[in-house]
Formats: sequence, C-alpha cells, structure tokens
Amino acid sequence: MDESVITEKELPHRDSVAVLFDHLPLEGATVLDVGCGNGWVARALSASTERMIGLDPSLAQIGLATNADPAANELYLCASGEALPFDDGGFDIVLLFNSFHHISISHEQRALVECARVMKQGDLLYIQEPVASGPAYDLCRPLDDEAELYARAFYAILSVTARGDFVQVLEDWFTIDYRYDDCDALSEELICVNPDRRRRLDELKASLESDFVRLGRKESDGWYFAQVQRVNLLKKP
Repeated sequence: MDESVITEKELPHRDSVAVLFDHLPLEGATVLDVGCGNGWVARALSASTERMIGLDPSLAQIGLATNADPAANELYLCASGEALPFDDGGFDIVLLFNSFHHISISHEQRALVECARVMKQGDLLYIQEPVASGPAYDLCRPLDDEAELYARAFYAILSVTARGDFVQVLEDWFTIDYRYDDCDALSEELICVNPDRRRRLDELKASLESDFVRLGRKESDGWYFAQVQRVNLLKKP
C-alpha cells in the first residue's frame, strides 16, 4: 500500500489490542514488549501469556509501568532495544509497538538483530508503527514532524526481510484513536515520552490548543484523534 496517498478515511477503524489478539498466538506464550512505555499493552496482554516482560529505556516510563496495578504476570525492566538483557531464544513473541521509530536510526538494524537473537526459529516479531497521516499526526507535526523517522523505520524493516533475517507473514493497515482528556493531558504525555519537548511545547501552546479543538473529535469522555497505523508481522526463519 502506498502510504503517501492513504488517508484515515479509507481504512477500517480498529482497536490495537484486538488486532494484536487477531494476529498473535498469545496463549501460553513468552512475550517481550520492547519500548513498552507505561506498560498499557503489556497489561492488556499479560493474562493470556505465560510470561510478559516490558522493556523501556526511560526510567520515568518504567516507573509508571511498575506503579500501575498489575493485570497478571507482567515484569518491567529499564534497558535499550539495541542491547536486550536476555539469553538467546528466550521469547516466542517480540513486540515493537509504536516504539521502533523512537530507536535512533544508527541503532535500528542492531535492534532488529537483537530481537531475532532472543527469538527461536519460527517465532514472531510484531511491529506496529504510525504512518504520517491522520489528525493525530497533523496535531503533533508542528512540534515534532516524525514523518522521516517513520519512513526510515519502515526502510529498516524492508532491509531485514530483503536480507533474509525475517520473513514477512502479513502487513495490515488500519486507524486507531488516541484519546486525551484535554490539551494539557496531551502535553503531559508528549513530555513524558521526551522531556526535551517541554520548551517547544511552551512556545506552541496557543497554536496547539487551537489545533487540538480544530482537529479533535469531541465525545462525552474526551477528545479523540485518528491515526493511521501499519502492522508488519515477521517470522524468524
């Protein structure tokens, strides 16, 4: 699919967790969530897994994940995706859920090699990444236009499949909604992911608040912003 012309109106709206359950054999699996953030995906999946580990390089994010009420058996560690602190072949499924483009370009290939190392033959790597399309992208673009990061991350995925490190099982496109109570909640989340954004957010406060109302969909429980997503499900040959 050509992401340069796709829009959120042309794609089905899905729930990310439902898509994960549709595509992955989670029951009894050992799962690693690389770039787990505050752990919400790990908590959503952990009851179906034998073992769920969330990993993130941000101490702040790991703190949020650890302090949240556990759903089942999840464990959180602070470490980087390009140096996974695990033995070879220890996981059935590895997730890069909206996190791969946050890995520096110089380390993306190494991170994928590390994912392969901790997987066994036939195991699955699930990569969900945002695409530069939709109100959520348009809202944050003045602050931090990540279109090039998305494109480079996708190129890295294509490179490892072309090289034979992984075989692609499927590619899936859909839209999801990001929900925020208000514009301040959006700003807090953006700063939590990257504290360096604080000064720029202060500079853009007026325009961000205006765009928030212009681009958002107001519902009874908050504001919603659609975002195009792409899933690449890869298998270790």
